Amino acid sequence: MTERAPTAASLTRLALERIEDGGVDDARRLLAQALDLDARYEPAWLWFAHIADEPGERKFALQQAVSANPESSARAELSRYQNVETRVPDELVEIGGPPLPPSTPLPTEEVQPDRGFRRRSGAGILALVAIVAAVAIILFSQREQPGAPLYVAIAGGMSGSGAASGQETVQSARLYFDRLNAGGGISGHPVELLIFDDQNDPEKAKQVAQEIVEDDRVMLVIGHSTSSTSVAASPIYEAAGLPAITSTATADNVTQSPWFFRSVFSNSTQGFLIAAYLQVILNHDRVTVIAGDDDFGTSLANGIVDAFSENPEQVSQVSFATTGDQASQSIPETIAALQAIEQPGVVVMALQAEPSAQLLKAMRDANLQVPVIGSDAVGSNRFLATVAALAPDLPAGTITDGMYAASPLIMDSLTSDSLRWFRAYRTRYDEDPTWRGATTYDAAIAAAAAMERAHLTGNAAALQQERLATRDALAGMNGPDRAEAGLLGPIYFDETRTMPRYAVFGIATGDSYASAFEQLRPYSASASISRDEDLESGAAFIFDGQTLERQRIVFSGININEIGELDTTNPSFYADFFAWFNFTGDQNAADIFFVNAVDPETALGDAIRHVETDNQTYELYRVRGRFKAPLEFRDFPFDQQQLLISFQNSSLPSSKLVYAVDPPFLELSVDERLRSGANAAETINAIPSWEPIDFQIYQDTVGTTALLGDPEANVGSSGVEFSVFTADVTLTRDLGGFLLKNLLPLGLLAAITYVSLFFPHSQTGERVAFAVSAILTAAVLLTSVTGVLPQIGYTVAIEWGFYAFILLSAICIIIGLAGDWLYEQGRYQELRRLDLFSRLFYPAFIGVIVAAYVYRFNLT
Repeated sequence: MTERAPTAASLTRLALERIEDGGVDDARRLLAQALDLDARYEPAWLWFAHIADEPGERKFALQQAVSANPESSARAELSRYQNVETRVPDELVEIGGPPLPPSTPLPTEEVQPDRGFRRRSGAGILALVAIVAAVAIILFSQREQPGAPLYVAIAGGMSGSGAASGQETVQSARLYFDRLNAGGGISGHPVELLIFDDQNDPEKAKQVAQEIVEDDRVMLVIGHSTSSTSVAASPIYEAAGLPAITSTATADNVTQSPWFFRSVFSNSTQGFLIAAYLQVILNHDRVTVIAGDDDFGTSLANGIVDAFSENPEQVSQVSFATTGDQASQSIPETIAALQAIEQPGVVVMALQAEPSAQLLKAMRDANLQVPVIGSDAVGSNRFLATVAALAPDLPAGTITDGMYAASPLIMDSLTSDSLRWFRAYRTRYDEDPTWRGATTYDAAIAAAAAMERAHLTGNAAALQQERLATRDALAGMNGPDRAEAGLLGPIYFDETRTMPRYAVFGIATGDSYASAFEQLRPYSASASISRDEDLESGAAFIFDGQTLERQRIVFSGININEIGELDTTNPSFYADFFAWFNFTGDQNAADIFFVNAVDPETALGDAIRHVETDNQTYELYRVRGRFKAPLEFRDFPFDQQQLLISFQNSSLPSSKLVYAVDPPFLELSVDERLRSGANAAETINAIPSWEPIDFQIYQDTVGTTALLGDPEANVGSSGVEFSVFTADVTLTRDLGGFLLKNLLPLGLLAAITYVSLFFPHSQTGERVAFAVSAILTAAVLLTSVTGVLPQIGYTVAIEWGFYAFILLSAICIIIGLAGDWLYEQGRYQELRRLDLFSRLFYPAFIGVIVAAYVYRFNLT
């Protein structure tokens, strides 16, 4: 049988069938083909007017119908479109049929001229979805900062010989304030830094201070780097009413002004502890102090000499000119003076870093073999590198090995907070910080806390009042109950406006300092021991009217052989590891218990290796057991988990014993730490679907109320503090495998549900059934995915994704029902727009959700 060619009537009939099925787009195309065959076929024009997208198109179709048939019913309808601009359709949409429609739909409201909005509705919807997605991502990751910036000046030696230290203060402060700003700033006000270089020159410092006080943006100063520059700038700040915090200047007279504060110990405290350490711990009865003639050297020397006031004959002093014409002769004159002293004893260098390095090199060249102890100025690994650079042909440490130094922080004693700071600094700046970075970070915390407590607005018109309010807020941080948490302890100020910090003593070995086995601390009573008993045993002593106690440092380490059997429903894991201790003194250093052991009886057992040499003991143990895991599932399954193994001494508080990280462990890379201690060819991981990515060790303190009520105990509100040593393994999930296994069914379900949006509206039941099935199936999948979690009272990350899909499926049900109603009403134009919206909205909605997850959890 020969196939008949389509006619205008047959194409119009096919268009009518498409209209009945809800396929308006197909109907328009069929009508266009019909009119292409017969431009005067009136029924096609009438049906095209019936399904026109806008009044302009409808008017055009009606005009063409009247042109084809002057008696057409379209003439009456045209009168209603007198004010409408005619628009020729781009193409004709599907729908039609030989029988004439009952009537052409009339506008129910006054027809307004078309502005082209409707023909761009699809593109507009897509653009709107994109804008909403972008805004949602921004709001999801950031909090609004509507307030004016608050400015903090940082002043110090940013160039010249002290540039490295000056830049470190800037970098550490920026690290803190960037983190603060990312969290919303100070009550919505971001903090911005202004950097000033005084080149560590007192005269230059005066000029810089004047520039700072004249800048009506600055609310507070962090600086200056040295005692001399701080003292030079102090009167200018006081006269202008501008508060300042130095993080590195230790001379006592720095904080004489009520506007100057300090986040490091003073020289009187440092000098007192150096003198006590020399006499009681190192047993030196002769001291030679080499004192610089600047504020720092004079102040430190006075602190040391004052501590020897009962035995002044034990102290010799050698003056060292740091400025003026005599500076160039200081080193040879000092060497000659030392050689002239019959018994110099231990040499104390009350000098800044640069002259100290030059002097040490000269002492070695002169073969002066005397013990040396330095101050905070030389108490960092950067100083050791400076000395090594003066003698590049010698192995590192040749000049400095065995040298003692006082310091605010030795890196083997990092706590969990200070370790996070240390690693963040190293990651960002690709170098290790020194104690100066830590004290500057604490100064930045104090500055931010003061500005927040002062309720600053950043209004230049109220500059003086806001500077005064900031100073008063700093002064108000005058005790533990009004303190902020800091890296080196609670942040508050004593009566001299100095944070109560104590020096730790390190011994130089190679290119780094390690904590000395014995430290000094103000006396604090411990369990079952009285002050008199401690004094009698020698654990405590009275020096220059103050009671101090010996604090033992026990170098410890944990080398994991295996971690496995992770139980997420009852959070715990199995661990097999070596633990070791290096210490001096009594054997009670290894008298520990595991804080988070599932079985309280888990113990070290017998040592598998015990070595004693020169009053130093090394003990090695192997431990197996289960440990509680503080798992956090808010980011599930994009979460990282930390598996902790923690122990503390059974009886000795942190004032008497502290566990520090054994220096050899610090030298290991993360990859080496994650190799099994029993077999270096194997990884420590025995947990399926998880991968260890980090292994750190640190020490913290925990407070107990063991001594509350003891009339002799001065332990504060938290009771006695104990040193806690922690090994911390960070795990991340095998995310690819997890998502493939658990989310692939959801993805297929989403695709099938999307296909249902293309069903004709005569199949509304099937549309709704697909969406309902999607909701029920998603609920079952969600239960399966989260079934591995314990009973928790919060929503995890993956649940939000499932909830979003369930919401999307519910929207599909609403769209299906709305489309069915429009279809029954014969409102085909609105039906077409609804279909277009749904088919664009569905993938756009899913895209926004996926983009939000990618951005939030850095899944790129």
